[in-house]
Parts: sequence; C-alpha cells; structure tokens
Amino acid sequence: MKEILGKCAVLGGDRRQVYLARSLAEKGFRVRCFGLPEGTAWEGCETAGSLEEALFQADIVAGPVPFYKGTGIFGFEREKSLTEDGILKYMKKNSLFFGGGLSQAFQRKAEQAGIYCIDFMKEEQVIIGNTRAAAEGILAEAVKRSPSNLGGSSCIVIGYGACGRTLTDYLKAIGCCVTVIEKDRERALWAGMKADKTAGPAGLEKAIEDASYIFNTAPALVLKEALLKRVRKDTLILDLASFPGGVDYQAAEREGIQAVLLPGLPGIYAPRSSGEILAEAVLERWNQKIRRQEGLLWK
Repeated sequence: MKEILGKCAVLGGDRRQVYLARSLAEKGFRVRCFGLPEGTAWEGCETAGSLEEALFQADIVAGPVPFYKGTGIFGFEREKSLTEDGILKYMKKNSLFFGGGLSQAFQRKAEQAGIYCIDFMKEEQVIIGNTRAAAEGILAEAVKRSPSNLGGSSCIVIGYGACGRTLTDYLKAIGCCVTVIEKDRERALWAGMKADKTAGPAGLEKAIEDASYIFNTAPALVLKEALLKRVRKDTLILDLASFPGGVDYQAAEREGIQAVLLPGLPGIYAPRSSGEILAEAVLERWNQKIRRQEGLLWK
C-alpha cells in the first residue's frame, strides 16, 4: 500500500487546479477537490460534496491562482460556499494554505487562526517556472491579434524581471528587434546582454514611436495617455501586469490603439505544466514543514 504523505484539499480555480490535484495525488497525497471545473475528476482524487468535507483534517489546502476573481474567490461562481470565512472556519490549526495573490487581510486572519499562508506568486520556483508558459501565451496572443508577422518585427519589452527575461529570449529567437525598458540598473545591464537596445523609463518616449508590438511586464501603470499619443495606430500593446494593468485603457481606446490585458496566460495555454509547477512548490513547502518538525532545519 502506497504511503500517504498527507491530506490535501484543492479548491476552485481553472484547469491548473485540476493538474495540481492530479500531480499531488501522484506524489502520494490524499486529495479532495471542491469547486474545480466540471468534468475534471482524476484517478486518485476525490470530489468533496461540500467545503467542510473537502477541508476536514486537511494538512494542506491549495487555493486557486489567482485567488480572487471579480468580487470573490476564483471558483465562487461554481460553489457559493467558497469564501474566505468558510475556508478559515473549516481549516485545522497548523495547516498550510496556498493561493495566488493572497490579500494581507486574509493572511492576518489566517495567522490568527493558526494557519500558515504561502502565496504561490511569491514562490521563486513558481515565478520562474511560469515565465515560459506566460511568454509562450503572450506570443500566441500577439500572432492571433495582429495582421502582421511577429518574427522580425520591432518590439518593446517593459520590465526585465523573470517574465521579461524569458519573453526577450523568445522574441530574439524569432528574429525580433527588441528594446528593453528597465529602471533597475543591474537588470538593465543584464538586458543589454540579450536585447538589441536598452533604456530607462525616460527612453520609452522615443522608443515607443517605432514599435510594432509593446509587451508590458511591469506591475505598474506605465503607458499613460501622454505616452499613448506617441504610439502608432497599428501598434499592438499586450499587457501582462496584474489587474488593473499597466496601460491607461480608456486613453488607448480614445487613441484607437489596440491594448489588451492578458491575465492568467499560464492557466490558458499551459495548465498542465503550470499545475505541476504549483504541485512542486506545495511539496517543497510540505517537506520543509516536516523537516522543521523533526528538527532538521535551522530556525
């Protein structure tokens, strides 16, 4: 009989949660699912009839990525009991809770209840692992939305974090002329090793005039109205920033520029790979907890 590593509940979300649940079951966890997309049961995973049943004695609870969608938790539209208060009510003390983009208020309430929260979007292996899916997804969107070839075109990548680095590599691989806009000096120096040109935020005003594609990965409002007035009408802007995004969308519409906010690309284009990355993060944190309990980790 296969040893059970622990009991895990997987809640809400999109197809990433389905593959997360399957991967955890394959790793040896007993998995209960609640509020996942319909028709997505896998061998080794149980479907709970209620939130209380899903969370009963769970050592680990894996919430969705992103945790919030609209005015509630991602999955609330399928299961109305899937709320912050409901989760905290039924989770046991000293358990681990995972989710993507957890609010400070929720984390404080969880801590008061003796629950340890881990934000998927702050886990290094998730950040780095998801950059490939995000980059491939945004390239697919660029090809789908533009009447012109992406390969060989003039592109701007705003931000040279994990996603910006991977995206730049992909664009260069298909022959694009890439300008990276990065305010951090060290990151800009690294960008200079891969991109055709680099500039700080002040250089965006000039670079923007010649770009066929603008990819924003910076988590801030970067493309404001004054800059958008300098953008060509046939330029496509693709925004990877978290909601509400890095573009003044009302100004873009007034200027007749196509600008698109694209959250959750890993879940759309590579749910299996993304779910497996989440499972690896869960397993690593679980192993850390076990080793700490056994006195094998430094405090």
